[in-house]
Amino acid sequence: MKCKATIEILFDEETVLGSPTIGKYMVRYFDEDDEPVGGSFHETIQEAHDDVLDYQKTHNKDNS
Repeated sequence: MKCKATIEILFDEETVLGSPTIGKYMVRYFDEDDEPVGGSFHETIQEAHDDVLDYQKTHNKDNS
């Protein structure tokens, strides 16, 4: 299995781990075993999309 990243759209005023977030879009990173390994927050869907592509390209040997 390849590493992957997903985009979650957060509700207004939603908190993560009890804290407010910077940005409406949360990207979650997963390893080859589908275990979560991190994440990031973004203000635009384009930034989140670019982050997903960068993570997957960087963490998968087959860059297709």
